[in-house]
Amino acid sequence: MLTTLPEVQIVYGSGNMAVEMYDAAVKAGAKAIINAGVGNGSVPNYAVDTLKKIRAGGVHVVRSSRVADGFVIRNSEQPDDQYDWVVAHDLNPQKAKILAALALTRTKHSGVAKDVLGVLTPTPPPPPPPPDCACRALPGAIGRLGQIPTLR
Repeated sequence: MLTTLPEVQIVYGSGNMAVEMYDAAVKAGAKAIINAGVGNGSVPNYAVDTLKKIRAGGVHVVRSSRVADGFVIRNSEQPDDQYDWVVAHDLNPQKAKILAALALTRTKHSGVAKDVLGVLTPTPPPPPPPPDCACRALPGAIGRLGQIPTLR
C-alpha cells in the first residue's frame, strides 16, 4: 500500500521565465519536473541546457502543454529521445504530474516510466490503403487518411 508518492513539481512556462524555477523544484526534492509549456510543450531555448543538466542528475523531465487542447508530440519540439525526456502526449500538466508520481513508484528507469505513462509515442496513423482501394478516389480527409476499407 502506498502512503506517499515521489515529489513531482510542475513548472509553468512563460515568456522570459527564470530557469531558477527548475532548480528550485530539484532543490525541493522533485524526482520529476513537468514542464508545462505552450503549444507542443515548448521549452525555451535558454532553458534546454538547464533541463538537460537536471535530467543528467537523475530527475525526470516531462514535457506537457498548458493549452486547452492538443498533443505534445515526441521529438518534434525537442529531441526527447536524445535528452531522455518523456512527453505527456494528451495529458494536461496536472494529470501528467499524478501519473509521473505513480510511475516513479514502480521504476526509476525512464524507458519503463514512459511505458507506464503510456506516452512513449502517439498512436501511429493507420497504414495507407492498398493502391487498388476505391477510397483513394474519394475527396476530402477521409479518403486521404484511408479510413474507408477496400471495396471489393
